[in-house]
Amino acid sequence: MISAYKDSVKDALYGGGAACTKANGIVSVAPVGEWQADRIRRLRTSLYLSQSLFGALFGVNLGTVASWENGSSHPSAAVRRLMDMLSKDPDILLDQQIVQIHEPAPPERKVRKVRHGRAHPHGLAWMEDGV
Repeated sequence: MISAYKDSVKDALYGGGAACTKANGIVSVAPVGEWQADRIRRLRTSLYLSQSLFGALFGVNLGTVASWENGSSHPSAAVRRLMDMLSKDPDILLDQQIVQIHEPAPPERKVRKVRHGRAHPHGLAWMEDGV
């Protein structure tokens, strides 16, 4: 896979060194976003995830997510950076196979026991309704 990021950095580094540093100023990093309780809840619900599944994305439990959402604790800078990324590109969850979506099984077809169009009191001579 071709990486636009890597190609851009290689072009910028051409003849100037082996790595990007703060000193050479070739790359700058955006500040980590601020994530308050209501914003965290909006992100989670926009992804249609329970607190438990949302926590699994970041390696934390349901109680931790609940505490973020009620404001009694705050996510680390690393988790906030991931939240920044998810809020801008939620498809990363599928693209990177972080989550898998499973289609629900179709509902079972209910079969009533009938005899010649009427329910038989003893359940004899059964056939599918409407046949």
